[in-house]
Amino acid sequence: METIYHYDAGTGELLGSGPADICNVTGEAIIPAYATDIVPPVAGANQVAVFVNGAWSLQPDFRGQTFYSTSTGAPVQIAAIGPLPVNLTNLTPGPNTTWSGTAWVFDTATAMAQIRAQRNALLATCDWTQLPDVPMATALKTSWQTYRQALRDFPATCVPSAPVWPTPPAA
Repeated sequence: METIYHYDAGTGELLGSGPADICNVTGEAIIPAYATDIVPPVAGANQVAVFVNGAWSLQPDFRGQTFYSTSTGAPVQIAAIGPLPVNLTNLTPGPNTTWSGTAWVFDTATAMAQIRAQRNALLATCDWTQLPDVPMATALKTSWQTYRQALRDFPATCVPSAPVWPTPPAA
């Protein structure tokens, strides 16, 4: 009994195999559309056998896998058969990293920009503590002033890769 190999009409990828039906008149194997009697090559890891123009070939296959854009660090899910785009890597980016061409490296400038933005937001949330008409004990107001000064000094004194923020006063 002859084996036939079915392939996808759109991608040409191997779908499976099975026995061919035999013609009662000629005794020959009946090969339906999107099938062949040519034996496909054995696919390895991240490969798929694809039938195109009458022949099988092995194509790269990363479908369903997640890679990362080397320009943005954003995750990209692979949906099609074929080689990976050159702007993707399987290395997971960390916070405040940029792609060096071979690895993700910590980007101090990006980290410091984020630290300054967070610092500014923290200062804005406690601006009200310094208004002259806020009913607050002098010791507490002084604690808020000390905290606010620590925030202003923070970008110059912190470790960008592992910032430890000043603690606001207890109300």
